[in-house]
Amino acid sequence: MKKNSLFGFTSNGARQAARPRSNAPFNTSYLLQSLNKKTSYNYQRAVQANKSQPFQEQERRVLKKLRTKLSISDYKNFYQAFYTQTAFKRFAVLKDLEKRLGR
Repeated sequence: MKKNSLFGFTSNGARQAARPRSNAPFNTSYLLQSLNKKTSYNYQRAVQANKSQPFQEQERRVLKKLRTKLSISDYKNFYQAFYTQTAFKRFAVLKDLEKRLGR
C-alpha cells in the first residue's frame, strides 16, 4: 500500500478520511434542511401551538393517526365515545394510544 507523503495516511485511509459522512451534523444538506424547517411558517405555527396547547396538539396528532387505521364507522363510534369521557380519561386514552401508534 502506498503512503500519502503529505498526510502520512495509506491511500485507503486517506480516501475514507476525505469521504463526507452522511450522519455528520454539519454537512450542507443538514444545514439547508434545518434552515428550511426553522423558517417554515407551518413548522413555526405547529411549535407555537404545541407550546401553548399541548393537550389539543396531542389529541390532533393521535386522532389523525387513528383515522387512517380505522374504518369510517369505527372512527365515528370511537370519536363519540371519546368525547363522552371526562378530560382525565381522555388524557389517559390519548397517552395510551400515542404509545401504541408511535409518536
